[in-house]
Amino acid sequence: MNIFKTSYDNTNYFSNLFLDYINNKKKLSNFYNYFPNLSNFEKQINLKKTQKIDRELLFERIKFQYSNINSSLRVQKNIDLIKNENCFTVSTGHQLCLFSGPLFFIYKIISTINLAKTLKQKYNQYEFVPVFILASEDHDFKEVSKVNILNRKFEWSYKHDKEIIGSLSCDNLDILIDEIENCVTEDETSKNLIQLLRKCFVKHDSYSDAFRFFLNYLFEKLGLVVLDLNDSFLKKKCKDIIEKDVIGSYNFDSIVNSSKELNILGYNTQAFARKINFFYIDKFNKRHRVLKEGDYYYIGREKISKDDLINRISNNTDKFSSNVLLTPLIKEYLMPNIGVVCGPSEISYWMQLKETFNRNKIVFPILVPRNSVLFINNFLSDKITKLKLNLDDLFMDTDSLIKKWLNNQIKLEELISDNKKELNKQYDIMFNKIQNIDSSLSVFIEREKAKNKKNLLSMDKAILKHFKNRNDVSVNQIKKIKNKLFPENNLQERYENFISLYLNDADFIYNIAKLLNPLDFNFLILKN
Repeated sequence: MNIFKTSYDNTNYFSNLFLDYINNKKKLSNFYNYFPNLSNFEKQINLKKTQKIDRELLFERIKFQYSNINSSLRVQKNIDLIKNENCFTVSTGHQLCLFSGPLFFIYKIISTINLAKTLKQKYNQYEFVPVFILASEDHDFKEVSKVNILNRKFEWSYKHDKEIIGSLSCDNLDILIDEIENCVTEDETSKNLIQLLRKCFVKHDSYSDAFRFFLNYLFEKLGLVVLDLNDSFLKKKCKDIIEKDVIGSYNFDSIVNSSKELNILGYNTQAFARKINFFYIDKFNKRHRVLKEGDYYYIGREKISKDDLINRISNNTDKFSSNVLLTPLIKEYLMPNIGVVCGPSEISYWMQLKETFNRNKIVFPILVPRNSVLFINNFLSDKITKLKLNLDDLFMDTDSLIKKWLNNQIKLEELISDNKKELNKQYDIMFNKIQNIDSSLSVFIEREKAKNKKNLLSMDKAILKHFKNRNDVSVNQIKKIKNKLFPENNLQERYENFISLYLNDADFIYNIAKLLNPLDFNFLILKN
């Protein structure tokens, strides 16, 4: 497999904030502690040592969560290491997307695993454990219930009424797996895949258990540890954080201030600051926003007093669930974490939180962008080579790419440009001469010049259309290449599921893991 790199700036798919961050622009430096280069992790380790972590509790809860899983010796060793004061975690997390969702989910985890490996090579005196955080308390079913496999959409049909995702049963997933089975070629790889999906998503009671089993199967050889923060003992540890936010709106001002500062700098923020950043999970596993009106609080339609709410926080801490802005705070409070592998949009809301971390005396982690990858299979690779397409140009919109390719064939732009220059030169000579004879005619000359410019543009379009028709086979091939690599004008990694690649290479994950470097801030093109 050949590796090519291109700048994120050249892709036109990423926000200005993300681009400025990876380019280490100074105007963002107040919104994080350390830039993600290898040498800065030593500073981060020393900083994290100042924060007290209940490692024993964390170890016990992870051990308990793995009690029904036969994990690899490597995973077991990593779990045991968490008790060690010289052990630090690097983490990532995501919604529990159906069958892992878009490809970037896989790249995110591999980036985290490889970051731990890179840190171990550099700082051998420490241990580093890659951890995936299950977003089991998320309730946005629409966002996780669809998946694209082999350019086909599959959707989980489930009667859902705002229950937290992790608590859902795996009802009807067997039907969905049957649909996938009917679409894949009958060979050993596809048979093994279908067996895996059934083993994970049919034989487990809750979706979070199924997902943990699934991730363990895919990544246990690489040592990934999976942690669910929806744990009564871990939440109990966070009681003070919950109470300060719910009762005192402790974090609101700091989030608002940081968000405003980012907006002033011209950046769009991802998350909306709220007075209260926690939901309440009822007995039906539904999340309700906690709101304050006057002297009273509301959980859904239920009206309760301040004292009653404080009692609930103390006695039913496990019922409180943090939103997207407070989850990072909770996670960094509980874990000996030094780095977080983020997607481009996640970096934005993390930067909204730097002041809030300082206020809560919790160490802000190093934000490491996940690797982004465009994978080009053998078939498409051959087509691209035959057409002599530049890999960087693949990120152009389809019409622009076709126009550039045609221009490379017929040198149309060069011809038109030369003619324009010559024509403008002649008009300028005529204009200067007329000015000396009768200046009133200059308006006429300018009008004729504009008219001819318009005619040249029309001729340009006509010639381009003509050569498109003459090269319709190649033009259609370019369109098909774009549709395959950028389905529905999305990056491949934001659309296609890993199964599409796994079916051609059962070792896809392990092969990719050999190639990704999370501290190399370039967009990768992997070409067979």
